[in-house]
Amino acid sequence: MAEVFIAWEHYRHHGDIQVLQNQYQSLVKYMDFGQTQMSNFLIKQGYGDWCDPVLSPVTPRVGGRGTPQWTTTTVTSTALFTQAANYMAKIAQVLGKTAAALQYQTLYSNLRKGFHNALYDPKTGHYGSQTADAMALQFGITPVELRQSVADALNKDVVEKWQGHSSVGALGQTYLYLSLSDYGYGDTAFNIFKAKGYPGFSYLFDDLNGTTLWERKGAFDPRQDRGPLRSLSHPFHSGYDGWFYQGLGGIRPLEDTVGFQQFMLKPVFPTGLDSVKVRYENGYGVISSNWQRKDKEITWQVVVPNNTSAW
Repeated sequence: MAEVFIAWEHYRHHGDIQVLQNQYQSLVKYMDFGQTQMSNFLIKQGYGDWCDPVLSPVTPRVGGRGTPQWTTTTVTSTALFTQAANYMAKIAQVLGKTAAALQYQTLYSNLRKGFHNALYDPKTGHYGSQTADAMALQFGITPVELRQSVADALNKDVVEKWQGHSSVGALGQTYLYLSLSDYGYGDTAFNIFKAKGYPGFSYLFDDLNGTTLWERKGAFDPRQDRGPLRSLSHPFHSGYDGWFYQGLGGIRPLEDTVGFQQFMLKPVFPTGLDSVKVRYENGYGVISSNWQRKDKEITWQVVVPNNTSAW
């Protein structure tokens, strides 16, 4: 799915249509193949939310290696392919391929319905894991009338089941934090970074004296083991960094504009954070969003480049 995501996001952020033109046939071939893997608009093959945390340190991982423990491959493969169909509809529309755009819009709609009907549990009010809920919310899979309640269930899973920690792996990192802060849970999103103990960042950096993002927290303890069995520098766990810009800084491209000629400024102000400085450079110049809390007041300073508009 990465080729589709990268092509669309590159165009969305930079306004460069040439990438879409050059890659379009390759993207079509990928989407054609993906549809051969579907059954009832679900895709079961894939690696899934790789290297999510086991329940406690040194607990054997069911399935071995980085096999997901909390999110099935059906969830991640179907959700990502659903969003790929959404992006392909947009790409085809930009390129003036009206019939193809309609085809991919129909595929997107059918995949959304297939995912929701198969995986949403009306008794629990969500899709079964933090990654599943986050992807469903961020990809527009969850019906509008259920989105707040799914976000409520996601927040409850983080706060109560995982004592303030995330249970996501490599794929869920990108979507978890916005799915919380977009629905009123900015404090929960921010507090994940501060949560003490396993499997949080505190465990990695303070308890194990890590200085990088390890492939698998809980699989290696330098205080007891002679050497690691997995990578100790694995930036695929760093998908949270987009939230620093989009959430804490609030700098986000508007849905139907490209190149940040028009963009949104909508930061969240977590209770436990007193200041933020975010700077994003694009073709029009530098966008900055800086805020500081003093007592009960927040001072927010922004820079909007010439020839652009912020909302």
